[in-house]
Amino acid sequence: MDTLAEVVADSDPACPNKVLIFSQWTRMLDLMQAPLAAASHEYARIDGTMSVARRQQELTRFADSGTCNILLMSLKAGGVGLNITAANVVFLMDLWWNPAVEDQAVARAHRMSQLRDVHVHRFIIQDTIEQRILAIHDRKRRAADTALAGGAVAATMSEAEIVEVFLG
Repeated sequence: MDTLAEVVADSDPACPNKVLIFSQWTRMLDLMQAPLAAASHEYARIDGTMSVARRQQELTRFADSGTCNILLMSLKAGGVGLNITAANVVFLMDLWWNPAVEDQAVARAHRMSQLRDVHVHRFIIQDTIEQRILAIHDRKRRAADTALAGGAVAATMSEAEIVEVFLG
């Protein structure tokens, strides 16, 4: 929350940072709402419990408001098919198994029509399963690069990779 507070506070009032906060867990979004409200930060939220109309209403409020500069989003509800170029800062609060899902989420802000630099913050807790998931992300990205270059790649995780995730 300190990093988020710094990003919001360091904004140029004439062109404030617009922040997307993604989590795969709606409970994490719930936990983030209290300190945001306590600091008097106006925010919008999109998650899977909302109707399409309500999601659009929240998205419009975030994009068009000069005071609503934070959008809390469920990774799955907000990761695909949205254009959110009003945002220039993205926080990924937790890791998803598939790095492409996270890449899609970041791409909501990072579009050709984006006029500002987009800054991405990913939170990784040391000495946890998250570091091992991040290593899997790296392998999957290398495999995708190899496949796109015409090479062959393994389609599934090996037993050794599964053991590495859970046992280190």
